Amino acid sequence: MINLLPPKEKNKILTEIKIKVAAIHWFLVLFFISCLLAFFIFINLYIKIQLDAQRAKADQIMGFSFKAEELDLEKRIALLDFDVAEINKFYENKVYFSEIFDKISAVMPGNIYFTNLTVDKKKEEIVVSVSGFSPSREGLLELKKNIDKEGDYFQNVYFPQSDWVKPSDINFFISFGLKEKNKE
Repeated sequence: MINLLPPKEKNKILTEIKIKVAAIHWFLVLFFISCLLAFFIFINLYIKIQLDAQRAKADQIMGFSFKAEELDLEKRIALLDFDVAEINKFYENKVYFSEIFDKISAVMPGNIYFTNLTVDKKKEEIVVSVSGFSPSREGLLELKKNIDKEGDYFQNVYFPQSDWVKPSDINFFISFGLKEKNKE
């Protein structure tokens, strides 16, 4: 192809081509920069959303852990309340063994000894069961007489008749109730 255009026209066309190529290059550079800017904006937005989501999860987990600690604390408090109530009930139903031993030893003759002593509190009465050994029937009679003298303290005395059969070396059993003092 033969170019018959004058040099001015050639320069003009060449300049137009250069301007168009430069415009395309500038358009591509601006498009690349705008895409890069949009990419960074979306990355920034994505990171903010993820950070907010993680913060919300952390707050939720921390909230649950506080609630779990509160529930654990409430359980421990309820358990301690139960223990205190049980201890209180135990102290309300306590039996003063020293007073019982003093009274029993006061009525016990010197030749008798006890082999077993059981104290049980049933409702408002203290029930004492005693088993022991007496070398003679006279020792048992003296014990029964001493218990009868203290009738205001010993109640519902039960001395089985089978204990009175043997004249010596007697293994005996006795049970009685004790009058409980008024609670203060």
